[in-house]
Amino acid sequence: MPKATRKKKLKAEDFRKTKLKVGKKKPPATNQTDVSFRSQAIVVPSQSIIDEKASSDLVNSRKQSLKDIIVQLKHYNAQTRKDALVGIKDLHNRHPEALHAHLSTLLDALSKLLVDDDGNVRKTLLSFLKDLMPTIPKGHFRPFMSLLMAYTCSAMTHISEDIRLDGLRFLRIWQDNYPDLIATYADKVIPNFLSMLSTGGKSQSSSSIGTGSSLLVNPRSQLGSAKSRVDVLDSLHRFLQLVLETGNDTWWFLAMSTRSEDSASTDQAPEFVAYQPRGLVIHGWSEVLGRPHHARSSLRESDHLDLFTATSTSAPHDRLVIDHGGKGENVVRNLYDLAEFDQLKAFTDVIMPVLVDIWLEASPTAFSAGSITLSPALSVMHTVLRMTNLIWRALLFTEKKRADSGWVDSWLTTISKHFAVHFPFGSSNFSLREKQVDTVLQDMNILFCEILSHFLLGGQSSKPEGAFHWRDRMFEYVLELFDGKKTMDRSPRTPATIVSLTNQQLEATYPVLWTLLNTLDSGECADLMRAFLRNAQLLTDLRSARRSFTFICKILKLQDRRQYIGKFKVSANEQLYDIIQKWLLGLPKKLWQLKISDQAFSKDIIDMLAYTLRNDLCGFASDKAFTSGLQTAIIPFFQVTTAKGPLFGPFVDSSPTVQHAAVALLYYLPAWPDKLIRGVATCVTNFSVSADIVGQTLEILGRRQNQPATCLPLEVYASILITVGIVGHVTSEMAALQTQDVSKHPSGRMMIIRGRNEVIEAKLRKKEINADDFWKRRLAITQRALTLLSHPSIDGALFVPALQELMQMQALPVDTYYGIASAIHCIAKSAALSNLVSVQITADISRALIATMEMNYVSGDFHQNRETFVHCFQISSLLLLQLPDLASSVIKMVSTNIQERTRVSADQPSANEICATFKVMTRLILGNEQLRDQVMGGVDSLKELRLMATTLKDLAKRSEKVGTEMLKEEIEMLCRLLGL
Repeated sequence: MPKATRKKKLKAEDFRKTKLKVGKKKPPATNQTDVSFRSQAIVVPSQSIIDEKASSDLVNSRKQSLKDIIVQLKHYNAQTRKDALVGIKDLHNRHPEALHAHLSTLLDALSKLLVDDDGNVRKTLLSFLKDLMPTIPKGHFRPFMSLLMAYTCSAMTHISEDIRLDGLRFLRIWQDNYPDLIATYADKVIPNFLSMLSTGGKSQSSSSIGTGSSLLVNPRSQLGSAKSRVDVLDSLHRFLQLVLETGNDTWWFLAMSTRSEDSASTDQAPEFVAYQPRGLVIHGWSEVLGRPHHARSSLRESDHLDLFTATSTSAPHDRLVIDHGGKGENVVRNLYDLAEFDQLKAFTDVIMPVLVDIWLEASPTAFSAGSITLSPALSVMHTVLRMTNLIWRALLFTEKKRADSGWVDSWLTTISKHFAVHFPFGSSNFSLREKQVDTVLQDMNILFCEILSHFLLGGQSSKPEGAFHWRDRMFEYVLELFDGKKTMDRSPRTPATIVSLTNQQLEATYPVLWTLLNTLDSGECADLMRAFLRNAQLLTDLRSARRSFTFICKILKLQDRRQYIGKFKVSANEQLYDIIQKWLLGLPKKLWQLKISDQAFSKDIIDMLAYTLRNDLCGFASDKAFTSGLQTAIIPFFQVTTAKGPLFGPFVDSSPTVQHAAVALLYYLPAWPDKLIRGVATCVTNFSVSADIVGQTLEILGRRQNQPATCLPLEVYASILITVGIVGHVTSEMAALQTQDVSKHPSGRMMIIRGRNEVIEAKLRKKEINADDFWKRRLAITQRALTLLSHPSIDGALFVPALQELMQMQALPVDTYYGIASAIHCIAKSAALSNLVSVQITADISRALIATMEMNYVSGDFHQNRETFVHCFQISSLLLLQLPDLASSVIKMVSTNIQERTRVSADQPSANEICATFKVMTRLILGNEQLRDQVMGGVDSLKELRLMATTLKDLAKRSEKVGTEMLKEEIEMLCRLLGL
């Protein structure tokens, strides 16, 4: 029923007539057509495939240019800003140099993001700046430093603690890349650090010292947490290191033991570089107002825009600094400059109470009853010690004369009272710890000892020496540190201190050691030095071993300077003297252990030994026991004797610098034992040792020979000079040459070896040299030896028997013949010795001369052996001209040799051998006009020449094998000369 009624109503609705009303428009008809229209522009977006950028408009992977990205960096949406940073990082990776041309635009946009509210944006910016900053040169970055530092300081003082902590991270980037620029902004940065650590209230732990401030301990504050304090303290410590310029020189503490009025002398001053604090200018730490530009000009490296003062309206007197006057009244200052001692002292009064409060807050947590872990509290205490050490080093060692003893004592009392409670740190805790925790505790102990050493060595304290009760504890700890065992008066339950030191920890112990050596008695000094040297001998790291060696050398050499005013002395008849002597005598063994692994270290060791002998360091050079022990200990460095025979020491393979130093050391030795002489001679005759080293050895030999106290016996001196400078081979090598097969040679003849036999090959095994280099070396050495040989104080007659004995050997290297012939030529220049030389060794010279020239002519390859032939020909010609009887002797011996070779036998000689023997006469003697006239005037010589010509003509007729064209030419030449 309801459905039927509804259908009727719907049908009636189709035919219902619309009623018109007054004031109303007539509705349009249902079949009316609407003829109105609307128009709209068609927008076609550009396609990437046809979009062309200008060649100078570089884009990233998303086709964004720098201009597009800069616009997005200013967007209100944080995600858009982050995406823009990602895009600009991509642009930098694709085009590293492109951003350098737009630094002004880029850094202006990036600087505002240092205080961005979104943490992800700051994190992305931090990552990008770490990649960008190392690529920007210092000169290009300098104009924008003020802008970035303004925003960095704004971030460090922001109301949001997250932004303040990120400000430290941005500051770290500037510190790592532009430390010199950052140091000039200390007056803006230091107060920000202090505001992050403390409030403006009075500290309760610092007594009445300084203006002070109370520690920020709000438990709801992120900056009040131990982890955040580690970041703040570490950043402040790094910043102070830049400003104070400390820690660059390891040996700064040695300056305290010298008179300052003499330290300017270059030749007398100790070997250290004193640091000079600069550039740190701070004011009342709760303010961030800047100073006028004219007050900053002396601190800036160059004038630039200072945004800190651009909007500042504060007058200079608004910056108040409290300094204590002599009557307890406060003196108002308007400038803090840590380059001045008084202002550095006032800064210490501000920062030290904060550090003490931080220490007292963290110590109960770090040294709890349980196991000590690498907690933030322990890291805070570690950083506090590092900063305290840095500040007091600058105070007591840069301006020690101006330090107020009462003021120093008050802070010494505070530090020793609060810091020394747990010293040695970790010694009362018996639980197992991680190795990393032990390393931190050990570093803290060493740092604390160094802090105390400042007060001891600085000498500013007015307290009597007995008041330093903690000095014994410090000595006990350091002794354990190097000895690795407990002392007698320690509790047996106390664990031994670990002795594994890092390079940084080892260097940190040097000022502590120097302090103790200057304050302890002789017995304690001896115990401490013995432990330190024992530990140094066990070091496996070469850098640590070398630094320990350098420390001992410096404190020993320091005693020789007239400016030295320290108490540490090493004198005879003391236990310390014996310890140092034993250490010095052990240095040659260290040379053997090093071999060639660290040439700089080896040279330092040799130089130290030479310095000890040259300057009579601590009287060691006057001690016969020391000098004789050193003479014996140095032998293995040159040669060592084993069951298999002698072996070279490290000298042969060392660098020329080390070799020069070792040869110089030989000069200062009081005596040369026989083993040392043999070892040195064996080394310098090796081909791997340069001619300069050999020449230096011969020069030192000559100098020592002119001094009665060090001269060798004449026989020993002549033996060394002949072996090294003339022969070039030691006795054992020459003896090995005589085993060569000479059975094919007629009796009475000798064999000249060019230099490629087994013995010489062994010498060339590690350093192959060609003929040119071989003769350059040989000529230089021979010339040096001849200079010594021709000295007026040398009796040349001593060398004649030795040279004659060498000439009688069956085999000689060709360079040895050259050296012997040169020596004979040098000796024969003396009128008194010319007859002696001529009578005794003319026949031996003839044999060697003929054998040498035969070897050169037989080889026939003048291209490879040109140097050998030229030098042998020259020295042979000089001898023939110098000794009148030598030419006749040579002609007679050549004639005899030819007669023996041409005898009818089963083995016919080759034409090459006969021709080589014949050329000795025709080319060497008859080829020289002066010698030819001399020979032709002698009856016996003419007779021998005619006999040779006849013999060879007959031989050529009998045997076609012998009658070569070259031999025939030589025979015809002699026949024409004789008129046959």
